[in-house]
Amino acid sequence: MLLADKGYDANALRNAVTQRKAWANIPPKANRKDAICFSPFLYKARNLVERFFNKAKQFRRIATRYDKLAENYLAALKLVAIRIWLRGNESTSYYVTNSQASRNIGTAGEADRRLGSLPSRSTDGFPR
Repeated sequence: MLLADKGYDANALRNAVTQRKAWANIPPKANRKDAICFSPFLYKARNLVERFFNKAKQFRRIATRYDKLAENYLAALKLVAIRIWLRGNESTSYYVTNSQASRNIGTAGEADRRLGSLPSRSTDGFPR
């Protein structure tokens, strides 16, 4: 599938994509005379792809392509993709819960025990 903007709406490009047994999801220009098949729902995915590449270009090694070999560049791009994915999926809900509980209870250890994340300990330091 080819996702592109209106600037790429040309019959020659659409024919080339069709020859490769793919589907071109390009919004039609205002001056197009014949109707074409276009999905606005799939077109929204293009925004996610563009944002990913903009984030990846923030890494100097990717933007300037220091690596001469394509394998090394692909490996660096994979590492950047993992880092972007981790940054987007990290959760702070655990820390928010602990800070809220520690304000209500007292110490952070008591909050952890109350939340069930740490085993309770007796006064001699061994688990119960």
